[in-house]
Amino acid sequence: KSPGWNQASSPVNQLIIDIQRHVIIKAEGITKATVSIILPFLVEKLSDRKLKTPITELLNIIAEAICPSFIIHQICEISATNKGTKSMSPKTITSALEIVGDIIKNYGVGNISVADLMPHLLKLLQYKTQDVKAASTIIIKYLYKKFGDPIEKSILDLPGPVVERLKKEFSLAASLPEPTKKFYRIITLTLKPTKVARVPLTKFVTSDIIESATTA
Repeated sequence: KSPGWNQASSPVNQLIIDIQRHVIIKAEGITKATVSIILPFLVEKLSDRKLKTPITELLNIIAEAICPSFIIHQICEISATNKGTKSMSPKTITSALEIVGDIIKNYGVGNISVADLMPHLLKLLQYKTQDVKAASTIIIKYLYKKFGDPIEKSILDLPGPVVERLKKEFSLAASLPEPTKKFYRIITLTLKPTKVARVPLTKFVTSDIIESATTA
């Protein structure tokens, strides 16, 4: 049977992601609330290695077109609360947080609400899996570099060994690189144009698969 829209096949999901990317790039007046609907799906699908590249590209497009703080908060919340249709593996959460770290490296943290973000990040910093802790540590180091003492004060209720580890990491935060790219914030509900290196859909999905998926 040919794959249909409701089947969890990589080609169909790649087509969905490409459509989402097209809408976000072209649509005027798109809001954060609208974009937030697709984010749990994107984070969850990072479990499929074939989708990691197009998802990473799309999340960077959103960060550039709207604001990195929006992506940072949303992905940390999704990762910390497993806010998706099914439970996510530590590997998937790590992939999502690594994308956040790269977005911060490229665009900075934007006008992020530390008070809203920290409960989720503190939970991730205490995760049992080392890779999740490492990826979330990079995020909080960037936050410490920008905000300083408020970030250090927010970790004081964590277990002693965690606090000591993070304080050592904070001592290295000054050497983190500065952002190299600009982003565009929604002011009047209109996205400013953003230059994106478009990748043809047929690079990921052959024409016969697209035809069978859309006619099934």
